[in-house]
Amino acid sequence: MKKITGVLLCCAVVGGVAAVGFLSRMGPDDTAPVAAQLSEINVSVAKPIRGSLAQTTSFIGTVQPEESVQVFPKASGTVLRTYFEIGEPVQKGQLLFEIDPEMAQLQYNAARIAADAQLGSGYDTQLVTMKSSLNAAQSALNTARDNLKNLNDGVADEIERQQRNVEKFEKEMENLDLELDRISGMSAEELKATYGADADRDRLLVQKENARTTAYEQYVYARDRVDELEDDDDPQLRSARTAYRNAKNSYNAAKEAYDLTAGVSREDAEAVSEAQLQIQAKSIEYTRVTAPISGIIEQKNVSEQNPAPSGQPSYVISNKSIMTVRFGVSESVMQNLSIGEEIEIEAGGQTTVGTITEIPTAVDAQTGLFNIKASIDGEQIQLHTGATVKLYAATQKATDSIILPIDCLYYDAEQPYVYLYRNGKAVKTEVQTGVSSETEIAVLSGLSENDRVITSWHPRLLDGAEVVVQGDENAVVAVSAAVGAAEKDTDASSGESSEAEETASTPEDVVSSESEPISSAASSVPQEQLSTEPNRTVRRMDGDSSSKSSSSKSSSSAAQSYASGLKVMQGGSK
Repeated sequence: MKKITGVLLCCAVVGGVAAVGFLSRMGPDDTAPVAAQLSEINVSVAKPIRGSLAQTTSFIGTVQPEESVQVFPKASGTVLRTYFEIGEPVQKGQLLFEIDPEMAQLQYNAARIAADAQLGSGYDTQLVTMKSSLNAAQSALNTARDNLKNLNDGVADEIERQQRNVEKFEKEMENLDLELDRISGMSAEELKATYGADADRDRLLVQKENARTTAYEQYVYARDRVDELEDDDDPQLRSARTAYRNAKNSYNAAKEAYDLTAGVSREDAEAVSEAQLQIQAKSIEYTRVTAPISGIIEQKNVSEQNPAPSGQPSYVISNKSIMTVRFGVSESVMQNLSIGEEIEIEAGGQTTVGTITEIPTAVDAQTGLFNIKASIDGEQIQLHTGATVKLYAATQKATDSIILPIDCLYYDAEQPYVYLYRNGKAVKTEVQTGVSSETEIAVLSGLSENDRVITSWHPRLLDGAEVVVQGDENAVVAVSAAVGAAEKDTDASSGESSEAEETASTPEDVVSSESEPISSAASSVPQEQLSTEPNRTVRRMDGDSSSKSSSSKSSSSAAQSYASGLKVMQGGSK
């Protein structure tokens, strides 16, 4: 009897192993043996949550200070002394370097002498000089007029009279033109107020036009008369007339200059002199060059006893309390970024957070990318001007979406699906997925917040399989009773067959050398979901993507290999 019992026990063990081996080679549509189906399938379930998820992309950016000033001296000359070197901090207003002030001082002294002279008797002297010039011009005009009169009193007087008429009627035409424009632009009320209650615009315009025509005719007559009288072949008379005209022009110029000088008050003259003196005083101040902002000296292009440079900045000062980083992105990425959004910056083994402050609307002509600008707190991390840094920005986002643990997903021919718990059974449900991280994924369609998603894995978990939720006592009891009855039918004399089944369920005993363990989600998940770094897909500036390496997931253990192989057998991979 003991021998028979031992043989039966061995047969049960071998049969269990063979059954599991057979399962490892079953296709998606094959049906599991009855004994396996009767085994209890314990699962864990969870309701999906609604939230947000983001996938970040890495870029290469260039660091610059938010505020940087190039210092150019306003004075020229030899540099006497410098006070700061590259890398040293400087405060606004501190002296950077000095230029020899000798030339500026000489110019100031000369301006002071000129100002003193003008503020003293210079103004009165200038006025007397102008008056003397005017008197001389008047005397020359009188002499020229007398000479012309002696030669031809009648002709000279007539010419002078007609010249006055030319000037008179020319002025009259100008006044009439202005009055015609004014009448045309007046309102009816203004017209009556100016020309009387009976004023008629059209009648006034006709009157003024007639008056202008008359003035023009008289002007033409006087001008022609002057030309006629001056058209004389007598050389002496022509010379006298020319001398008279020149004398008159000289007199007019002298009178205009005198009136201009006499019209300027002594206070105005003093103000002009003082302003000129202040300009020269500023030239001395410019020989002492101070820092326009607080910051760090990043460039120095001056040296003692050498001329101050004019073609390049003497100093470059950068305020590094706020740094900026610029990085280029494609249009599709730019549309997913927003001002105020945070980014992560890595530099020199340190990490800090920045904020996007500028998103352009035009591409850079050289790179064809949109140059995004972000600000960084320079006191949190040491950054160097012009250095390149690696940064991460959220380029794909899911907001107000259903979020699942990524391990809940299975894939069948690249179609993702999950198992839902409904009425004690597993229900295969296809879903549409979106943004994912290493541990979570956004589900776009196929699920609701009230669904109960099976989150655990089991080698016999199939569509329609009866399952027991761990912790649900009634379901566990019902399935356990059915399994117990089957085991009793198999071996009514003892419970050894149950021990054989437990032995056959051990992953190390089941996986044979022919089975091919497949990493969960590796067979059909899109490339960005395969990134082993949490919530990151690395994308270079040229648009190529690559995964950021990590060892957070591994399928090296025998149990994980066993699990992956059986998931593929059931009609998909996870």
